[in-house]
Amino acid sequence: MNRYAKILLVILIGVFLAGCASFGEKSDKENWYGLMGSREYFKHETNMLALKKLENSTPDSNPKQGYEGKVQNFNLHKTYNFVIRGPEIKSFLIGPGGIKKERLIPGDYTGTVYDGGNIIGKPWPFFVGVQKHNYLGEEVHWYLYSK
Repeated sequence: MNRYAKILLVILIGVFLAGCASFGEKSDKENWYGLMGSREYFKHETNMLALKKLENSTPDSNPKQGYEGKVQNFNLHKTYNFVIRGPEIKSFLIGPGGIKKERLIPGDYTGTVYDGGNIIGKPWPFFVGVQKHNYLGEEVHWYLYSK
Protein backbone atom coordinates (compact mmCIF):
# COMPACT_ATOMS: atom_id res chain seq x y z
CA MET A 1 0.00 0.00 0.00
CA ASN A 2 1.38 3.36 -0.89
CA ARG A 3 1.48 6.35 1.42
CA TYR A 4 -1.63 8.14 -0.02
CA ALA A 5 -3.77 5.02 0.21
CA LYS A 6 -2.86 4.63 3.90
CA ILE A 7 -3.76 8.27 4.63
CA LEU A 8 -7.08 7.91 2.79
CA LEU A 9 -7.86 4.70 4.66
CA VAL A 10 -7.15 6.35 8.03
CA ILE A 11 -9.41 9.31 7.13
CA LEU A 12 -12.25 7.04 6.01
CA ILE A 13 -12.02 4.94 9.16
CA GLY A 14 -12.02 8.11 11.29
CA VAL A 15 -15.11 9.49 9.54
CA PHE A 16 -16.86 6.13 9.82
CA LEU A 17 -16.16 5.78 13.55
CA ALA A 18 -16.86 9.42 14.45
CA GLY A 19 -19.97 9.80 12.34
CA CYS A 20 -20.84 12.81 10.26
CA ALA A 21 -23.69 15.15 11.20
CA SER A 22 -24.39 16.00 7.58
CA PHE A 23 -25.22 12.42 6.80
CA GLY A 24 -27.81 11.56 9.36
CA GLU A 25 -26.51 11.75 12.87
CA LYS A 26 -29.52 10.94 15.02
CA SER A 27 -29.76 14.33 16.75
CA ASP A 28 -29.67 16.22 13.46
CA LYS A 29 -31.94 14.10 11.25
CA GLU A 30 -34.96 16.42 11.43
CA ASN A 31 -32.95 19.58 10.81
CA TRP A 32 -30.63 18.62 7.98
CA TYR A 33 -30.62 21.15 5.16
CA GLY A 34 -27.23 20.40 3.58
CA LEU A 35 -28.49 20.48 0.01
CA MET A 36 -30.57 23.65 0.40
CA GLY A 37 -29.50 27.14 -0.50
CA SER A 38 -30.29 30.06 1.78
CA ARG A 39 -33.56 30.91 -0.02
CA GLU A 40 -34.82 27.33 0.14
CA TYR A 41 -33.83 27.10 3.80
CA PHE A 42 -35.68 30.36 4.61
CA LYS A 43 -38.76 29.17 2.72
CA HIS A 44 -38.64 25.81 4.50
CA GLU A 45 -38.32 27.46 7.92
CA THR A 46 -41.18 29.87 7.11
CA ASN A 47 -43.39 26.95 6.07
CA MET A 48 -42.51 25.05 9.25
CA LEU A 49 -43.43 28.10 11.40
CA ALA A 50 -46.70 28.48 9.51
CA LEU A 51 -47.46 24.80 10.04
CA LYS A 52 -46.77 25.08 13.79
CA LYS A 53 -49.03 28.13 13.93
CA LEU A 54 -51.82 26.22 12.18
CA GLU A 55 -51.40 23.23 14.50
CA ASN A 56 -51.81 25.53 17.51
CA SER A 57 -54.77 27.43 16.06
CA THR A 58 -58.31 27.27 17.32
CA PRO A 59 -60.82 24.80 15.83
CA ASP A 60 -62.43 27.74 13.99
CA SER A 61 -59.23 28.12 11.97
CA ASN A 62 -58.45 24.45 11.34
CA PRO A 63 -57.71 23.86 7.63
CA LYS A 64 -58.70 20.19 7.96
CA GLN A 65 -62.24 21.28 8.83
CA GLY A 66 -62.14 24.27 6.49
CA TYR A 67 -62.25 27.98 7.11
CA GLU A 68 -65.58 29.49 8.05
CA GLY A 69 -67.20 32.13 5.86
CA LYS A 70 -70.62 33.50 4.94
CA VAL A 71 -72.91 33.52 1.94
CA GLN A 72 -75.59 36.20 2.10
CA ASN A 73 -78.57 37.19 -0.03
CA PHE A 74 -79.31 40.90 0.45
CA ASN A 75 -82.28 40.87 -1.94
CA LEU A 76 -85.48 41.00 0.10
CA HIS A 77 -87.73 39.69 -2.71
CA LYS A 78 -85.89 36.91 -4.58
CA THR A 79 -84.26 33.56 -3.85
CA TYR A 80 -80.81 33.17 -5.40
CA ASN A 81 -78.60 30.17 -6.09
CA PHE A 82 -74.98 30.75 -4.98
CA VAL A 83 -72.44 28.45 -6.65
CA ILE A 84 -68.86 28.26 -5.38
CA ARG A 85 -66.21 26.55 -7.52
CA GLY A 86 -62.62 25.81 -6.51
CA PRO A 87 -60.97 22.96 -4.61
CA GLU A 88 -64.53 22.25 -3.43
CA ILE A 89 -67.76 22.84 -5.33
CA LYS A 90 -70.75 23.98 -3.28
CA SER A 91 -74.17 25.34 -4.11
CA PHE A 92 -76.60 27.15 -1.81
CA LEU A 93 -80.19 28.17 -2.48
CA ILE A 94 -80.73 31.14 -0.16
CA GLY A 95 -84.04 32.86 0.29
CA PRO A 96 -84.67 36.62 0.58
CA GLY A 97 -82.44 38.19 3.24
CA GLY A 98 -80.95 34.80 4.15
CA ILE A 99 -77.45 34.00 5.44
CA LYS A 100 -75.58 30.69 5.32
CA LYS A 101 -72.38 29.90 7.25
CA GLU A 102 -70.11 27.36 5.59
CA ARG A 103 -66.56 25.97 5.80
CA LEU A 104 -64.26 25.71 2.78
CA ILE A 105 -60.80 24.18 2.54
CA PRO A 106 -57.98 26.58 1.56
CA GLY A 107 -57.59 27.61 -2.08
CA ASP A 108 -58.73 29.90 -4.89
CA TYR A 109 -62.49 30.00 -5.54
CA THR A 110 -64.97 31.71 -7.81
CA GLY A 111 -68.46 32.53 -6.58
CA THR A 112 -71.36 33.01 -8.98
CA VAL A 113 -74.91 34.11 -8.15
CA TYR A 114 -77.82 32.83 -10.26
CA ASP A 115 -81.43 33.97 -10.51
CA GLY A 116 -83.03 30.99 -12.18
CA GLY A 117 -80.58 30.24 -14.99
CA ASN A 118 -79.28 33.81 -15.34
CA ILE A 119 -76.04 35.01 -13.80
CA ILE A 120 -76.40 38.06 -11.55
CA GLY A 121 -73.39 40.39 -11.88
CA LYS A 122 -69.87 39.11 -12.51
CA PRO A 123 -68.30 35.97 -11.00
CA TRP A 124 -66.47 36.89 -7.78
CA PRO A 125 -62.94 35.45 -7.36
CA PHE A 126 -61.80 35.01 -3.76
CA PHE A 127 -59.18 33.16 -1.73
CA VAL A 128 -59.88 31.02 1.32
CA GLY A 129 -57.04 30.91 3.82
CA VAL A 130 -55.83 31.89 7.27
CA GLN A 131 -56.35 35.62 6.76
CA LYS A 132 -59.59 37.04 8.16
CA HIS A 133 -61.69 39.84 6.69
CA ASN A 134 -64.14 42.21 8.34
CA TYR A 135 -67.55 41.43 6.85
CA LEU A 136 -70.32 43.59 8.32
CA GLY A 137 -68.52 43.82 11.66
CA GLU A 138 -67.72 40.11 11.93
CA GLU A 139 -64.35 38.47 11.28
CA VAL A 140 -64.63 35.76 8.60
CA HIS A 141 -62.11 33.99 6.36
CA TRP A 142 -64.19 34.52 3.21
CA TYR A 143 -67.59 35.82 2.08
CA LEU A 144 -69.92 35.92 -0.93
CA TYR A 145 -73.04 38.03 -1.25
CA SER A 146 -75.66 39.36 -3.66
CA LYS A 147 -76.93 42.93 -3.85
